[in-house]
Amino acid sequence: MISFLNDYSTLCHPQIAKVIAENCNKNLGAYYQGEYTTALKQKIANLCGCEVDCAVMVGGTQTNVFAIANLLKPYQSVIAPYSAHINVHEAGAVEHAGRKIFTAPSLDGKITPKDVLQILKGIDSSQAKPKMVCISQPTEVGTIYSLQELVALYSCCQQNGLYLFIDGARLGSALTSRHADFSLGEIAQNCDVFYLGGTKSGLPIGELLIYKKSLFDENLFLLQKQAGVLLAKGEWVSMCFDALLPDLFYQINKKANDVAQVFAKQLKQKGVELWQKQQTNQLFIKLSHGKVERLQRKFDFCIWEEHKEYKVIRLVCTYLTTMEEIDQFIATI
Repeated sequence: MISFLNDYSTLCHPQIAKVIAENCNKNLGAYYQGEYTTALKQKIANLCGCEVDCAVMVGGTQTNVFAIANLLKPYQSVIAPYSAHINVHEAGAVEHAGRKIFTAPSLDGKITPKDVLQILKGIDSSQAKPKMVCISQPTEVGTIYSLQELVALYSCCQQNGLYLFIDGARLGSALTSRHADFSLGEIAQNCDVFYLGGTKSGLPIGELLIYKKSLFDENLFLLQKQAGVLLAKGEWVSMCFDALLPDLFYQINKKANDVAQVFAKQLKQKGVELWQKQQTNQLFIKLSHGKVERLQRKFDFCIWEEHKEYKVIRLVCTYLTTMEEIDQFIATI
């Protein structure tokens, strides 16, 4: 079966596997206290071009929960679009950690300053007090915030005493989108904390939490240990990130985006309606129930929404997606 299900099912990129194999017998040191983590911290500061620090994490959900739970006090809350990953796809992990989520409806996966102010206006003295806005870049439906939108949202957060946290599980896809008008440095400058997703960008494991130096103190190690996100053999994840960044990271994500762009063009030529505009490696299309059932016999994908007359399905491209696979999908429709 040909898979368009997700972008994290393969073990890792061959170049990363080669680096791991070459260092299997090397003593890398415990936790994140060796040469690779030290080098990675400096590399990230250079790439971002501003005063930031970073921490190697395990996966996206753990990173989201760790950042939100440790930056917010128990009586504080986070604001997010209704479709946000922390609200829909993480089994209530953030709220299990004791942090309330307030959501705003969104058709394109985004939240605006107007939405934030509307929620703030409706909060009374007995409700968990908002202290953070959490967005995904790209959004859960594959759209991206422009630099202007990010600047406006961050300005709104600063004016209202809120952190802006960017879920960057697929940030590589956003950064290499043909629609992107921002750099990694501009992302870093227009939020308080974000992360670079490694799991969806060719690594076997790992997300890189990047934050303004004033946010976490010398107790970060203990906070990670307490949260269960501190790997005893974590230095090898830093080694993988060091090998990934920056060139391979951009190469992998650009290739996935480029293939998705061709896919979207062929779908349109076939008369298929896109549910959201294609901006990254995720495609959302509307198909009849019959067509979806026929496609499911040969292809693996996610059914995103179900309606009486049609279904919305998600197709995810990766650096391994081939034109032959796309041609077969188009022919089957």
